[in-house]
Amino acid sequence: MVLVTPVRERVEENIHLERSILVKITKLSIPIAVIGVAGGITMNYMGPWFRDYFGINVEKIGWIFTFFMIFTGLGTLLSTYLAEKFSNYWIILIFTPLSGLSIFLLPFDGLFLAIALHTFRMLLINMETPIWDSLYVSYFTKNDRSTALALKSFAWTVSYGVSQYIGGWLFNKPLTWPFYVSGVIYVLSALLFAEIL
Repeated sequence: MVLVTPVRERVEENIHLERSILVKITKLSIPIAVIGVAGGITMNYMGPWFRDYFGINVEKIGWIFTFFMIFTGLGTLLSTYLAEKFSNYWIILIFTPLSGLSIFLLPFDGLFLAIALHTFRMLLINMETPIWDSLYVSYFTKNDRSTALALKSFAWTVSYGVSQYIGGWLFNKPLTWPFYVSGVIYVLSALLFAEIL
């Protein structure tokens, strides 16, 4: 990136979002905000959950997460290939409920299955996120895209933040509850996505 120094003429424009654009942004951001709710319930609590549910050392959890997060991060590189081969719409429609199913099944069996399911879910999410953004911006003109993406990110961040409280409350219940709730919400997001788009 250091070697690339594009020179562009700076054009200052005032942002004037019409009501129809705001309505479109709101509609398209609903499934993303719902995904934020599902993620917020469980993601920040995965380390303590592995420790309490399986009784393994926190340091070991750190090594496991480090290795598998690097592995799943590489899934982002597959996004371009998938986008060329398949429709963005169908990738999202398939990957989102699969993410929900993997998190729903997470507490069902032993440690290795839980690690495999968590890794699979993170792989799906890392592949799906850039495809989501690509599909999302395709609904807007070039001048509206940065604002639309900013508002989409705002919707996800707010819902993710609020749902961390819900997750904290659920993790004081049986340790399986957060995963069942989160899994169902992922599927709900996929249904909303199919309905809206």
